Amino acid sequence: MLSVKNLTLAYTNEILKNISFDLRTSNLFALLGPNGSGKTTLLYAIYGIIPDEIECNVDGRISIFGKRPSEFKDKFFMFQDIENELIGPTVMDDVLINAKTEEDAVKALKEMAIYKLRNKDVFEISYGEKLRTLLSAAISSKAKLIILDEPTSSLDFSVAENLFKLLRKMSKERIIIVSTHDTYLAYKYATKVGIIKDRKILFGKELLKKAKQFGLRPLRI
Repeated sequence: MLSVKNLTLAYTNEILKNISFDLRTSNLFALLGPNGSGKTTLLYAIYGIIPDEIECNVDGRISIFGKRPSEFKDKFFMFQDIENELIGPTVMDDVLINAKTEEDAVKALKEMAIYKLRNKDVFEISYGEKLRTLLSAAISSKAKLIILDEPTSSLDFSVAENLFKLLRKMSKERIIIVSTHDTYLAYKYATKVGIIKDRKILFGKELLKKAKQFGLRPLRI
């Protein structure tokens, strides 16, 4: 279980104040909020990038399966600029870097439906296929927590929806957190939704029906 208790994050100014929530295996948690609201800051804190790599005042507690973020190793973070995360040279090579075994890498590539691309240059495949390569790496690493920071920002709708379908399926065996601006995909596929508003997080899918009040795109079902 992922537990966030009374968490306050601040740089020069306070970003998030006294937030608390729990996530369990099988949760696909969609985190929404306007640009600059603190989505990425919260994801960094959960993963341990804050305060280990980025200086930030942290008050409160984050626990991942009973461990502090810096102590918990079975996790995977997908940054917004995925090009910088790919090493290659081939799709298979990239996945093997994180995989527990070669068998795990093959199984993950098949699950992501890109096994046929295993010998392709990782920099010559499509953006959507690159996303699936990174997800294959996450699966084959046996990560219990996967965090994605706005993975659909450069995708057309059909590819973005397929990604959310995959994430929903993947969440059956792990906790997945995804930040997004897409109210429809969050409403349709997430098991839990949080919206950042005035340094707090409000929870509930039904809030997406009032998306404009939170500075988000209107929900069209």
